[in-house]
Amino acid sequence: MGQSLFRSFHMLLAILLLSVAWMVTAQAQEQSQAPELPADIDVRFVVDVSGSMERTDPGNLRSQAVPMLAELMPEGARSGLWTFARYVNMLVPLEEVDDQWRQQMRDARSQIGAPGQYTHIGRALETATEDFWPGGDYDNTHLVLLT
Repeated sequence: MGQSLFRSFHMLLAILLLSVAWMVTAQAQEQSQAPELPADIDVRFVVDVSGSMERTDPGNLRSQAVPMLAELMPEGARSGLWTFARYVNMLVPLEEVDDQWRQQMRDARSQIGAPGQYTHIGRALETATEDFWPGGDYDNTHLVLLT
């Protein structure tokens, strides 16, 4: 009888361990699912191309970041790319993210360097947000500044 009780205990312990393992796996899978994103995401990338970037970003990591950021953008979001130094230039228009937009971002990489003079961050942010109006809802609008 003692051996039978011992086997029953081991069987119960094995079932308990398998149940716990199943619950942990199910919970991990549930947590690994991507969060639901709002439909009206708006991300504006603003990149410094002033001469000081020769010193502060000698490897031009900004140009490498742009195509990577493009790939991270969700389909259907709105996004655009501006560069700035003395002047502000829109390299990729503020449009809906799709394959064509991503290609424009990859192509823009070659135009990101450090040829400009001065660093007009304020003017760049103002230009990238010029379509804002008082009372607008910008809860899902984000500015990413690479400088």
